[in-house]
Amino acid sequence: MSSSAAPANPKLHSVSGTGRSHWYPYYAGYSPDFVADLISHLQLDSKSTVLDPWNGSGTTTSICSIKGVPSIGFDINPSMVVVSRARLVAAHTSASLEPLLQKILAVSKAMRRPKLASDPLCSWYTLTTARRLRSVESAIRSILVGGDTSSVVDVSNLSSLAAFYYVLLFRVTRRLAGKSTTNPTWIKVNAEDNRVSLTWEQIEFALSVELNDIGFYDDGSTEDGLQASAIVKVGDSRAQSLKDSSVDAVITSPPYCTRIDYAVATRVELAVLNYSNGSDFESLRRSMLGTTLSEAHSGQSEFRVGSFVSTLLEAIKKHPSKASAGYYYLTYNDYFNKLRRSICELGRVIRKGGSATFVVQDSHYKELHVDLALVVEQLFQDCGFRLEMKWDYPVLRSLRQINSGSRSHSGKWLPTESVLILRK
Repeated sequence: MSSSAAPANPKLHSVSGTGRSHWYPYYAGYSPDFVADLISHLQLDSKSTVLDPWNGSGTTTSICSIKGVPSIGFDINPSMVVVSRARLVAAHTSASLEPLLQKILAVSKAMRRPKLASDPLCSWYTLTTARRLRSVESAIRSILVGGDTSSVVDVSNLSSLAAFYYVLLFRVTRRLAGKSTTNPTWIKVNAEDNRVSLTWEQIEFALSVELNDIGFYDDGSTEDGLQASAIVKVGDSRAQSLKDSSVDAVITSPPYCTRIDYAVATRVELAVLNYSNGSDFESLRRSMLGTTLSEAHSGQSEFRVGSFVSTLLEAIKKHPSKASAGYYYLTYNDYFNKLRRSICELGRVIRKGGSATFVVQDSHYKELHVDLALVVEQLFQDCGFRLEMKWDYPVLRSLRQINSGSRSHSGKWLPTESVLILRK
C-alpha cells in the first residue's frame, strides 16, 4: 500500500465467511484487510507496539500477530476478551480440536454438579438445559483452565485454546437461544413458558456443527502460525495499565455514538461466563462507552468552549423534543466525556511521533448531525495531535435503516464511516 492510497474499506462486509474474523458475529468488527493495509501504511514491524483500547472481537491483535507486529488489546467486556484470545489459537492445533471436544463432552456428561435453582442461562433455556450447558462450560474450565468451576469465569487465565472452546459454546448458545429483537445485535429474553429445551444429543450435535463450520484463514490467507506476541486483557480505555510513551501506534474503532448497548448485545455470552443479570451486569453496562445508561458520576461537560462537541451538547440540551434536556443530554454527555478521557489516556501512552488511527461513523440526534470524526479530531488536537490523513467511506447499510424514527428525522442521509490518522 502506498503512503497516499486509501486502505481497504474497514467495513466487514460478509457475514457468511468461516475465517477467524467470522468466528463471532460482532456487529462493530472491521475487516482483516483494513488492518493489514494500515500496518503497511504506517510501516510497522517487529520493533513496533500496536494498541487497540477497544479490541472487540480481536481483529487488530490477530492480524498484527500474523504480520509479525507485537500488539496489546484491551476491552472492558470480558466476553469480547474471550473472542479475541480465541482468534490467537494456532492453526496447527486444528487436528486436535475434535478429539478434545469429545473429551469435554464426556467429562461434562459425567460431571456431578450441585443442582442450582437457577442459572444466568435460564433467561433463554429451561433449567435442565441450562444445567447441561453449564456442565459443558465447567468441563472446559476443568480440563483447560482449572480452579473453581462455580464462579464467574476469570478470563485473564484463559489460554487461546480454552477461549476457542468458549467461543464454540458462545456460538451454540446464541444460535439456539431464540429470536433477535428489532435490534439484530440483541437476543430476546424468553418467557418462562417459551424457554428452549435441548437434549444432550442436540447439544453435542450443535457443538460439532459449529466446530466443522470454523475456518482458520481469512480471505484466502494461508499464513500458518502466529508470528508476534499479542497481549489481550480486560481493561478500561480510560485507565490503561501501560507506561507513558510505550505505544507506537493505535489502531482502533471506538463504539459509535449510536446508543448500541454492547453489554446487552453480549448478554448470552456473559451468561455463559456465569455473569448474573444483577449488579455486576448493570455495572458493566454503565461503564461501557456507548451505553444507553449513563454513569451516575459522569459529571459535567469538560469540553473546550466553541468546540463541535460543546456546541452539539448545548443544542441537544435545548432541543424541544421530549427528554432531550434530561435522558438524551445525559447519555450523549456521558459518551463524549468517556471518549475524551480515553483519548487523553492515549495521549499519555503514545510516544512522540506515534500515531492513532480511528475508525468512526457519523449519526444524527433528531435533525442534529453528530459528526464523530470531527469530535475525535478536535479531542486529539486538544491533546497535542494533528490530523495527518482522512478517508471517508459511504455506509449503505447500518442500524439506522432499521429504525424508522431515526430515518424520518434525517431524511435520505446515509452515514459515512471515516478513517482518521492522527500524529503526535
